[in-house]
Amino acid sequence: MKFISSVIIVFIILVLFTEKVEANLSLDFGEFTPKTNITSNLLCRLSIDEENIRLLEIYLEDKFYRTDRIESISANRLKLKTKNQRVSLRSKKAIKVDLNDLPKDGLGSFILPLSFTALNTDLPGRYKARLIIKALDIKGRDYPTIIEREVEFKINPWLRITKVEGRDKVIIDRVKIDSKKIYSVGGASIKIASNVPWKLCANINPKLVEAKSLTNRSLKIQVMPNSDHYSIINNDGTFFKKNPTLIVIGTETVRGDGYWINMPFSMSIENFTKIKAGNISFPINFYLSFN
Repeated sequence: MKFISSVIIVFIILVLFTEKVEANLSLDFGEFTPKTNITSNLLCRLSIDEENIRLLEIYLEDKFYRTDRIESISANRLKLKTKNQRVSLRSKKAIKVDLNDLPKDGLGSFILPLSFTALNTDLPGRYKARLIIKALDIKGRDYPTIIEREVEFKINPWLRITKVEGRDKVIIDRVKIDSKKIYSVGGASIKIASNVPWKLCANINPKLVEAKSLTNRSLKIQVMPNSDHYSIINNDGTFFKKNPTLIVIGTETVRGDGYWINMPFSMSIENFTKIKAGNISFPINFYLSFN
């Protein structure tokens, strides 16, 4: 399967201190597809009257909220790097930054080096929070300047699927007494990770020479139940067809401390009496997609 790779867009924003509130421009960290944790950086340039200003007070008005206001991300994921340390920003509580602790560019403007880390547990959507920057004069009093900016980013949906090493084969070789059924013991397993609801389909190419003798038999996949993460839709479908058969639907796996979920499965054939003796080997294809 092909998945969309993560795209990190970094904008450099020029912010000028004036005697008036600036226009509401956005500081956009771009898009994240955080199959693993990803950090993106952004530079905010400030032209400051050094004779009258010594300190900056910086904070977020609130947490990062998704546009539906249901999901949120902590403000402390946004960090400021000074000359001496990396500081987490907070919501509703300002941190004080001395101008001497901020780097400058070649034109003499002060730079606020900001970074944001997207975690693999973040759910999809566009998130925003308002960044407030106040200036204090050399005596620590409020200077008549305030900068407000929307800090935003987008979390993209993502999916991952892989085989469990050492458990990537199903051997159907056990026979039930007084039955025409043949089945596997032990089975195989695949691993799935996602930050969105998903669905899993499967099929076996009916044109495969190795599988032709099984086309009209009742081949079943038995997926081990896991009520916390997925629901079984089809445990005994017909898989010898061009279009994949839906077998499982699931929820995001990354809530809490989770990431991967294991999905063990076994296989059986209801009537093997007309299958020619010998070893028959063929692949089963799994397709993971957004639900």
